[in-house]
Amino acid sequence: MLVLFDAFAKEENILIGHSYGSSFCVKLAHERSNQVSKVILISGGGPQSLKPQPCQIFCLPAFILSCIKPMIVNGFIKRAFKDPSQQAKLDKNNSFNASASVLHAMMNGQDWAEGDRNYHAALNTPILLIYGTQDQFIGIDEEHEMIETICDCRMKTVEAGHMVMLEAPYEVNELIDDFINQHPSERVVQRVPTF
Repeated sequence: MLVLFDAFAKEENILIGHSYGSSFCVKLAHERSNQVSKVILISGGGPQSLKPQPCQIFCLPAFILSCIKPMIVNGFIKRAFKDPSQQAKLDKNNSFNASASVLHAMMNGQDWAEGDRNYHAALNTPILLIYGTQDQFIGIDEEHEMIETICDCRMKTVEAGHMVMLEAPYEVNELIDDFINQHPSERVVQRVPTF
């Protein structure tokens, strides 16, 4: 990830991550802080290390996962959206079109021991959290813990589920635009976290 960032990054970069992708943004903001000017984390969760999960469904071989993938995706979609009627409006085949081997690697790769509260507290980049108030995967308490941990961090809530950017794209885009275009003197710096 750092190699790719180094190859394609500009002088100033704005990072946007959703869910597990938020961890990648935090890592990049920490490791390349002089090149990251702002970070937006959408349904990203709290400032916690990612630990390997006990063997569950994603430990199955990829060929078995490919057979049961429709059930996995359907179960995820039912929990990921605030309003089930929104699901019908989305092109689910394109929105969740990851191969079974990608799902297998993604779920088994969520191992990031260094990403604890102290790691997050060292961030000095302005961060916007966007949280869907009906998120069934990430709790509001995790988002509040991020605000308490990171000095320059604020949260905006949207009436949506975990897939907030699909359920409320215009609102999310407006929040992102406002944050990106905010002048540095307008920023509200939170208190310095203490542990």
